[in-house]
Amino acid sequence: MNERDGKIERFLRECGHGGAKRIALSGDASSRRYQRIFTGTGGRTLILMDAPPETCEPVDAFVDAAKFLRSIQLSAPAIHGLDRKNGLMLLEDFGDDLIARILEKDSSAEIKIYEIAVDLLADLQSHPPTLNFPAHTPELQGELSALSVSWYRKFAVGAENIESQSAQIKEIIETGIASIQTESVFVHRDYHAENLIWLPEREGLQRVGLLDFQDGSIGHPAYDLVSLLEDARRDVGPGARTRATQKYCEATGKSMDAVNMHLAICGAQRNLRIIGVFARLAIRDRKPWYLDLLPRVWRNLEFDLSHPCNSKLELLVRRIFPAPDPQILDKLRIAASRIPAGP
Repeated sequence: MNERDGKIERFLRECGHGGAKRIALSGDASSRRYQRIFTGTGGRTLILMDAPPETCEPVDAFVDAAKFLRSIQLSAPAIHGLDRKNGLMLLEDFGDDLIARILEKDSSAEIKIYEIAVDLLADLQSHPPTLNFPAHTPELQGELSALSVSWYRKFAVGAENIESQSAQIKEIIETGIASIQTESVFVHRDYHAENLIWLPEREGLQRVGLLDFQDGSIGHPAYDLVSLLEDARRDVGPGARTRATQKYCEATGKSMDAVNMHLAICGAQRNLRIIGVFARLAIRDRKPWYLDLLPRVWRNLEFDLSHPCNSKLELLVRRIFPAPDPQILDKLRIAASRIPAGP
């Protein structure tokens, strides 16, 4: 038993579950790991979140966001055990019915489920945050968008003019976000079908369980909506997108034209960030399967750039970025195989 396993076993023993059966669950893009814990009590299970402080952010952000979400009667997991120092938590187990998996089996439910997800989002945004969450500022979003230059473009094309191109991306994104940042709400920041779990035994908005909200921030209302509608991992049908946007406008009293413009600006920022992050995950972190998602993210980006509000950004993107066609993806895979893995 290594040192980390020893800490986990001590934590579980202190929570009354020492020696319990454990099975590993699939993780996310971070260094966090998850295990299902079989408590032996009436078939009850819990989820162990293992977030080593050496490689992961402190768990405090997750704890704060869960507290806020549960305070407004939304389905965030209850915390049954917490070791902040060692980055360990025991969480309520929502099961395996991710909305993404449900829709793989029954695509006819897409519009209904997305309507409920939008209703939840509108309700969430109606509650002023009660805790001091970090700000998802235009400056931060500009910095994050520039990852597309330093990781995707650099390894797809070359390092020439990286600094000046990063600066141009940052300037346009910051200006665009700042121009619409007239209101701020709690932003989940990863609100999509693989972080939402269907809980049919519950009622109303609590039928949607929320996961992976540790990056929760104060930011623009359109950010979570575009995360839902321009999913990096699944294609959202045009009917579901249209109806979800209409539903959001009905719930918030905002005009369709304004919401579509905000979606285009926030979506372009988010998709540029994802392109950079997925390239970094493949090249630095040895997770090449993220490259397979780039064509979909690029299509989402192109959709956002087609809006007139993004005309300046579209010209820049067309000039400096190649599309992730098979040849470019092969170059990125070669880079991933040659560059030593980073921290």
